[in-house]
Amino acid sequence: MLLGTILHDVFQAATTTSFSAGFLKQISQQALQKQRHLRDMFSLSLTQTQLQEEIAEYLPVMRSWADRFYGTRGAEMEVKLPGTTYRNRGDERSTVAVSSVRDIEENVWAPRLVTRDVFDQGHKR
Repeated sequence: MLLGTILHDVFQAATTTSFSAGFLKQISQQALQKQRHLRDMFSLSLTQTQLQEEIAEYLPVMRSWADRFYGTRGAEMEVKLPGTTYRNRGDERSTVAVSSVRDIEENVWAPRLVTRDVFDQGHKR
């Protein structure tokens, strides 16, 4: 959970600034200094060095994603649109590009389902 939270923070910061290797490393080191993360590291008996090593494994993946999808270029990939079937979906390959990211974290509570969660979503109309 801690690793995912830190990676979320790093990814969110990168979408508004840069996915350069240097910036990703810098922002991940800053995230490790946050009081809430330090408290969790202590309770999990993890050092900052250990966690930084784990985080470092994911930074090239973030950068690769950004190189492929973020910005104007986009990448060709197979996309199945909602409501289409295998036979009539037409062109199976489309170019997908993320032009901007808006962070919307929505608290969802469904009493009938006895569940409560936070969903990350970003979209632009």
